[in-house]
Amino acid sequence: MILVILVASFSCRTNQKDSPEALKAAVENKNKEVIQSFVNGLNQPDWYEKVGSVLNQKDFEEYRKVHSEFRKAFPDYHNAVEIMLAKGDTVITIGTITVTHQGEFSGRPFKGLAPTGKKLKWKEVWINTVKDGKIVSGEMIANQLEILDQLGISCPPAEVNQTAPPVAQARRRATELGAEAAG
Repeated sequence: MILVILVASFSCRTNQKDSPEALKAAVENKNKEVIQSFVNGLNQPDWYEKVGSVLNQKDFEEYRKVHSEFRKAFPDYHNAVEIMLAKGDTVITIGTITVTHQGEFSGRPFKGLAPTGKKLKWKEVWINTVKDGKIVSGEMIANQLEILDQLGISCPPAEVNQTAPPVAQARRRATELGAEAAG
């Protein structure tokens, strides 16, 4: 009698483990691990050796080019992940970036700005798609006004209008994913 109960109990657990919800959760957790691995790699001085395994070769070469220039300007880059949500193949990450502006960088909002030596801190939202253990697409949204303010630069209204839509878009997408996850 005891043997029958143990077999029935084990059988129920196995079926629960293989349920669609459990499999979906396992995929989402794996996708979050890929992004966390990417962030951990970026936080290392030899970041380019650490992050290539989660990007396809074409994207890695482009990312390496841009991020190499960024790291020359901000060699002490650090991303502290605060929130990470996964829904299927999409992973949204919110982190706090801390850097010291030590070199020139041609990307916004630093283009044309000489190194200031200032310590900067801002939030970034990353929206990535992960498939088969690789990041296949992604976008990053940063509050450029927050960065400019820390640099002591006032922003003309035209710049404000160009900066605000991506942040609103990221908030809307995060709300949609949150509603889907709750529902």
